[in-house]
Amino acid sequence: MDARTVLDTGAVGHQEDTQLPGVTGKFGLTGHRNTHGEPFRHLNELQPGDTVQVETAQASYTYIPDRELPQTDDDNYTVLDPVAAQAGYTRPGQYLTLTTCTPEFTSRYRLIWWGHLDRTRSTAKQSPGIRLALHQEVAQEFPKSSPKV
Repeated sequence: MDARTVLDTGAVGHQEDTQLPGVTGKFGLTGHRNTHGEPFRHLNELQPGDTVQVETAQASYTYIPDRELPQTDDDNYTVLDPVAAQAGYTRPGQYLTLTTCTPEFTSRYRLIWWGHLDRTRSTAKQSPGIRLALHQEVAQEFPKSSPKV
């Protein structure tokens, strides 16, 4: 990943080798918790049952967070497995993984949230890219041309 061209611009990056939203498998997003726009500043405040809204030009996807891994090594790539055992998943589905650094103001470890797709709604509007809302309170716009992370 080239953090300078994606994450350091304040954008949330789409994890390389993960699916797009709404597709069976894992949809992975990464963002800074502190500095560079802080798009995942309050990721640690998510709770099971909250909502994560992802909007594209084609559809709006609502994911429900299921499980948090408060701290793991930055090289723990199993968190992005299509069926993440650490999240308690046992069969293929439409899953979301959110990743950010922890503890705050460091990049020593990663904070992970896993969730499942709850619903999809088609949208007729033309969006400039992807819109992400955590807790349905704060939304962040990302340009359509953001490269995959």
